[in-house]
Amino acid sequence: MSTKKSFPIGSLYPLLADGSPNLILSSGYQLKQNNNGYTVRERNNGKAGSLEADLNITTQPVQVPGIDRFVSTWLKPQMLAKEDPASIFNQYWKSIVDVGWGVYPNNLLLEALSYLGYRGFGWDKASESSGYWAQTSSTDQSDPLYKEVRDLSNYKPELIWANPPSGSTVQSNYDRDNLLLNLAKHYGTFTGDPPLWLPALLFTYGTKENGTSYPGPVLMIRPGESLNLNFENNIRIPGLTTAENQDATLVPNSSYGLNGGSTAGGMFSTNFHMHGGHVTPSGFSDNVVGRYTSGQDWTTSIDIPKDHGQGSYWYHPHYHPAVNTQLYGGLSGFMQVGDPLQKVPGFQDVPRNLAVLKTMQVEVDPQSGNFQLAAVNGNILGWDSLAPNRASMATVNGEYNPTINVSSGGWQSLTLSNQDNNYYMNISINHQLADGSWQSLPLYIYGEDGHQYPQIRAVTNGPLGYDQPGQNAIDYS
Repeated sequence: MSTKKSFPIGSLYPLLADGSPNLILSSGYQLKQNNNGYTVRERNNGKAGSLEADLNITTQPVQVPGIDRFVSTWLKPQMLAKEDPASIFNQYWKSIVDVGWGVYPNNLLLEALSYLGYRGFGWDKASESSGYWAQTSSTDQSDPLYKEVRDLSNYKPELIWANPPSGSTVQSNYDRDNLLLNLAKHYGTFTGDPPLWLPALLFTYGTKENGTSYPGPVLMIRPGESLNLNFENNIRIPGLTTAENQDATLVPNSSYGLNGGSTAGGMFSTNFHMHGGHVTPSGFSDNVVGRYTSGQDWTTSIDIPKDHGQGSYWYHPHYHPAVNTQLYGGLSGFMQVGDPLQKVPGFQDVPRNLAVLKTMQVEVDPQSGNFQLAAVNGNILGWDSLAPNRASMATVNGEYNPTINVSSGGWQSLTLSNQDNNYYMNISINHQLADGSWQSLPLYIYGEDGHQYPQIRAVTNGPLGYDQPGQNAIDYS
């Protein structure tokens, strides 16, 4: 009889509202709770099991603890300081009027300027899809829009940022009225040119028992087991019929930025991809060209090979052209295959911590006064502008700037999962000394992207995972 293996869940981990790990285990594992916290224990004497789960995909509001602190202490002062050349407001404004002007059409530039509270000439014409408003912006100084957008007195950021709400709820910006007009054009009941549809939609996974979560639940499975996920695609705009929501996938999302679609369609269609998995890509397995639209259910079945790499993976949709919009809208989650630390002598019982890193761009809806997802237009600004990055809120396990109580000292295992595709993170772990100063704690890396290293290497300079010549390494092969 084989000895059952177990490992503790650390203090830093995606959690449900009741404080338990947001974790779905294969039948080869079980979750135990004691006075010291939660422990994952292997069962079935090592025999292969399966992970069965029902996942719901929605555009419903999510809870992001700490968002009120991010907006009130950082974003609000930056957005109200329109005269300060170093503020996010000023950097964003200068990049649009100096870099984007003469390159992009008037309507998309006006949509970008709405983030700053622009109320000058044409401020309500961002969704106009024809005529002057759809033309490429002019650098002719006689053009009224050229002059108006350069006058700071036309900006009223206080309309958006002066009174941010308390609480942690974030909602989608559905832009429902403009979507309905596009659908009316599709049905032949609207004449003329429909307006641009300019949404910023949340996309999140959830379960019926625990509701929607940001990010999605952690999936934990072992090599040789099978993954069976039953999905319900409930991506929908409230108030629309099932048929209207399905037809809406044909309407191009004209919002630019990370939460926009950049004129791409398919926002209501999705699929499932195991990022980095060495698994079958056909049929109802890890098929990135599969498409399931609003109102449809399907089951993804993936057999994890016995010789599959053990370590860190993640999952997200891969339906083109909506993948970026859905990923930045929140549709992703962590997946662990096996437990690589069981192979490292002396580290089998080290607490396993997990930090899922995601970024979110938000604003305050002037009508409702609630937090809503925003599409900050980094496309217009160019790669030399830091304004979109400075306006982005970095979250750890779906929370801004969380406080974690590590109850005991000693070794800790930390898995970092960057679930964006356009952000790079600088990571350090600092310890506060008795005199109030800070000391960086040493980091050692034992694997990345589902692959375990033959040596444990110290990390001192450069990106995690890059070879650090001349350093001592622990060989445990």
